[in-house]
Amino acid sequence: MTSWANRIALLDADTGAILRTGTLPPGEASAEDSSFKHLTVAPDGTLILKNQCRPAGNTQQSSLAIFKGLHDGLTQANSIFVAVDPESLEVLDTMQMPEPATTPHGITTFDGRIAIYTCADEHAYRYFWDPESKKLSLDESWVVSYLDEGQTTGDAPGIMGDWITIQTNGAGGKVPSSVVAVNQHDPSRITSITPFGPLKGRQMSLAPPKTCTDVGNGMLYSADAGVGKVAGLRLDQETGDLTTAFVVDAKSLTFQPTIGPKDRRVLILSNMKGDLPRMPTMLELMTGRYKEQVTWRDAATGRLLAESDFFEPLSPNCLITPGYGGRAYYPTAEGFITLQVRPASG
Repeated sequence: MTSWANRIALLDADTGAILRTGTLPPGEASAEDSSFKHLTVAPDGTLILKNQCRPAGNTQQSSLAIFKGLHDGLTQANSIFVAVDPESLEVLDTMQMPEPATTPHGITTFDGRIAIYTCADEHAYRYFWDPESKKLSLDESWVVSYLDEGQTTGDAPGIMGDWITIQTNGAGGKVPSSVVAVNQHDPSRITSITPFGPLKGRQMSLAPPKTCTDVGNGMLYSADAGVGKVAGLRLDQETGDLTTAFVVDAKSLTFQPTIGPKDRRVLILSNMKGDLPRMPTMLELMTGRYKEQVTWRDAATGRLLAESDFFEPLSPNCLITPGYGGRAYYPTAEGFITLQVRPASG
């Protein structure tokens, strides 16, 4: 299954052939500014999609269009949820959101119901999908103001037991980023942490990737490319308190996968290096004037275990994908670079 723009396609898993296609309603957005890149599968198999809307008046492509459009003061249309039958691709129901929701949503079960969590420009929301009535609904008891003044949208929510975790400043900000934890049963129970402290000088915060979550170890990871650091955080399931386990220097705009058994977890991070000294991260991103490497770290301490050479930049907000045999696939605009850690010689 894949979706793009306002289209969705059912693919043959063996051959990749397109079996069926469908059209998705963009809601309040214009068709040319709507992209249903956020596709998830509910526990009952129903496809739940949400569109990401490009700021009206910007004609650029990719996530950079959103950064640039918002920076120029352009506005986004509100997003829409769409429920789709996975076989026929029939649109079963839609739910217009009251705000733009630029980042992906997450799906879980809550008290026996299928719950959809998403972060918008000002609030975090919970929607429900009912497989019997084939209807989407907004849970008005779980509408959460989660941003500090000056912060921008939260990234895709992390689901950690009783808590929903949110990385802020997904579109950048002139105030520090934070990680917020909201209780699923009682949204008035909110905790937060600012792992990198205040911004320095002309620093800007830029944290588009969601927090990587390791539920088994109670750990999550926060990356802020604007300050050039990544933090390992611990979440207390009883209180929701967040504490900092470590902070390392790493300028990353990508997701942070973890691999390996629970007691030997490895954290995979990218690390950017600008072509020019002291160039702001946002300017590096806009111009592509940087290179990037992959690093492997002890997920509990941040200790560096291995690092690659520097290559052409990764696609922003992408995933360095773990593969079989210790391989890692590094996606660029030109294709994939395959990396594999070898034992140290001697």
